[in-house]
Amino acid sequence: MTKLRAGLLIAAGIFLLIIGIVGTAFYFRIYKPVGAPLMAMSTARILEQRRLQNQSAFSEPGSGEVSAEQVRRFVAVEQAVETTVAGGAAALAAQQTAIERAEFDFSKKEFEWVRSQLYLGAGLRLTRLDVSEILDGVPDPAARVRAVRDEPAPEANRALAQPLKPRLERWRAFGFFGL
Repeated sequence: MTKLRAGLLIAAGIFLLIIGIVGTAFYFRIYKPVGAPLMAMSTARILEQRRLQNQSAFSEPGSGEVSAEQVRRFVAVEQAVETTVAGGAAALAAQQTAIERAEFDFSKKEFEWVRSQLYLGAGLRLTRLDVSEILDGVPDPAARVRAVRDEPAPEANRALAQPLKPRLERWRAFGFFGL
């Protein structure tokens, strides 16, 4: 009986060791690369919704031209995001109140339209990760990468976007994640 118990204890120990290895591999290879960014995007989306509290309707102008005022407000929003993201979680917690108040008079739709027009004007392709189905609790959700419109930009938008091109290149990752 003692040999049987010892054998069972060794088998149980090996089984627990295998479960630990598989669990660790799952965490580092599957959960951490996928789950952590999804949680960060969820948090970032909540912050963006708080930051862009203006819920007024926005209609794209027929000319497709962005105004200098819209560019100024867009730059202010993206700089606030860049400052917050660069500072890490501690700075995020400290700056949360300021971020929540930093709406810069943009509606979400207007902000996204200005972003797409400036990227077009700068000649930069912008793609966006759409996880809205996941965050909205849609059954059988999917994450999709969507390209923002790829069409000729009005000359006025090119003139406004070209000086911002280095910043827009830095901010492309924010646009990808919808920030």
